[in-house]
Amino acid sequence: MEKLFNVLNMGYITNAAMVRVNFKKKYIFVLEKLLKINCIHCYTFDKKFIFIKLRYYKNKPLFFFSIRSKGGNKIYKDFSKKLEYSQKSNLSYFLLIKAY
Repeated sequence: MEKLFNVLNMGYITNAAMVRVNFKKKYIFVLEKLLKINCIHCYTFDKKFIFIKLRYYKNKPLFFFSIRSKGGNKIYKDFSKKLEYSQKSNLSYFLLIKAY
């Protein structure tokens, strides 16, 4: 799971429009959640890869992931979603991901 988040972070650091990660079924669940809260624009996949189109606001990334703690078979991820609409706000979300 860390591979997915590292690829997303590197895509945002380099201002890439789209990133590619190897296909794994467990990534689809996480991408659906990120799509639901508008952190990514969209994603498509084929037999080998998942292509993720990244979302930006005023040419700046919306969020970055960081690992908070790791214990047992659970990985806790923290990411800050940065919104710069009429008022500045910094929303923090936590994802609990069970690694298989």
